[in-house]
Amino acid sequence: MDRRLVNPDALEEAKERFEERKDSVIVLRVLTKDRIQVLANRTRELRSMNAMRKSARSAKRREPEAMVVPAYSAREWGPTQ
Repeated sequence: MDRRLVNPDALEEAKERFEERKDSVIVLRVLTKDRIQVLANRTRELRSMNAMRKSARSAKRREPEAMVVPAYSAREWGPTQ
């Protein structure tokens, strides 16, 4: 089965026995169309969650650090008018 359809994480979560290949996974039993659809849906959910986590992590890295503004007394700023 193509890994784009069902990924190993979904198979592990479903406790399916399988072998991994470069571009595919081989499930070690016969699966019905309905079971494949359930696994494909779960794969989509897992990928979506991973994408959201990755996006949140990269957004955290892009946040600017807080600026530190030194405190000055009124005398250092000079007379006010």
